[in-house]
Amino acid sequence: MKNRELDAWVWFYRENTDNYPGTHFTAKPEACDEIARRMAMWEQGYNPKLTIDLPELSPEDERKVSGGLTYRCFR
Repeated sequence: MKNRELDAWVWFYRENTDNYPGTHFTAKPEACDEIARRMAMWEQGYNPKLTIDLPELSPEDERKVSGGLTYRCFR
């Protein structure tokens, strides 16, 4: 099921992976609430479907996290 537009971002860093290893996820509160609701449904034995379009993380927003490292977003 396609959900309404929710703001969530997933990315990984191309450099300084010692300090910023792995895949990173962040989302606005309404996206977090929807994901948590679906996870609760899975715990109850349901199989809810959820698709979230992942927008590109803006360099200005990323700079707030790492100071401007290069990164790759998942879309």
